[in-house]
Amino acid sequence: MAYKEDPDLFYHLCGATLISRYWVLTAAHCVGFEGIVYRVGLGEHNLYELDGTEYFISVDSIFIHDNWDPNDISNGNDIALLRLSTTAFDNGFVAIVQLPSEGDILPHNYSCYVTGWGVTTIGGSIPDKLQEAKLPVVDISICSQPEWWGDNAKDNMVCAGGDGVTSGCSGDSGGPLSCLRDGIWQVHGIVSYGLLPFCSTYQKPTVFTRVSSYIDWIYKVSTCDHTIVCNAEVLLECYIPVIFQKLQSCLPCLSPVPALPSSLPSTVPDPSDSPAISRNLVLAQELTFLEFMTDCKGHDHLHYNYSNNSLFGSSSSLIQFKTTTSHCCYNKIQPILS
Repeated sequence: MAYKEDPDLFYHLCGATLISRYWVLTAAHCVGFEGIVYRVGLGEHNLYELDGTEYFISVDSIFIHDNWDPNDISNGNDIALLRLSTTAFDNGFVAIVQLPSEGDILPHNYSCYVTGWGVTTIGGSIPDKLQEAKLPVVDISICSQPEWWGDNAKDNMVCAGGDGVTSGCSGDSGGPLSCLRDGIWQVHGIVSYGLLPFCSTYQKPTVFTRVSSYIDWIYKVSTCDHTIVCNAEVLLECYIPVIFQKLQSCLPCLSPVPALPSSLPSTVPDPSDSPAISRNLVLAQELTFLEFMTDCKGHDHLHYNYSNNSLFGSSSSLIQFKTTTSHCCYNKIQPILS
């Protein structure tokens, strides 16, 4: 993170996990602050040195779970998704981690690992090098007992540790609880809370957001904002909110905002007389795509693929679209055959 007043000076704030080329998983309590610029460091090992393994990508969009309450962290839902401005890539030190199956519950005492730059001593500062600690999972039926975390431990959380020796701590927030399942490393938790500053306290394990409770939300957010196939049942849920979110952020440029068309034309209009919305629109007939793209550094575009002339279609119709978020970039509009 960096402050907008000094956008070139970045500090370590939280950990995160790369779950696809464009999407990073972290804790909700790590993001959403005013006046902060976020970027993601990938392949990082030593915070204070250039190892040659790391690279950095700015954050394009932040999506925080709707039910997250910063005033009640024990309510859960401490999860957020960051969309990267450009795609992450494999440089030999960066890899995408697998998500668990929806609803997957780790058995009691299952060994997992927390990683991050959390403090290692009471009152200490964050370490320069990435740390790793092995933590056994504590079943939620135990973790929610009064002498443990009581009502603060919920079913949408994972507890791990609690031996009074090893734990996550301040600086680890947002980072992963990684578990080897069937020979594949999966991210099962996101560091959420613990007992500060006495992190390694007996019967007070580190508490993680349970990722398997949010698989549906993760896919819905990451696909609706990037590339998604919607049928009629989910069209209103996926399609309309995304389009209007993009248009509303362009209100200074798109005034008045034209209505969405009730059908998609089979030919591409002349750019010189197309309405403002067509500057952000890609029009398609069957499987032939024609793209309108602003001739500048950043692009807004939207891909449609539909099986009939109706925008909403029938329950068997598919509409595919893709959005990006470089808004209001208007220069000469060029039709491009993709």
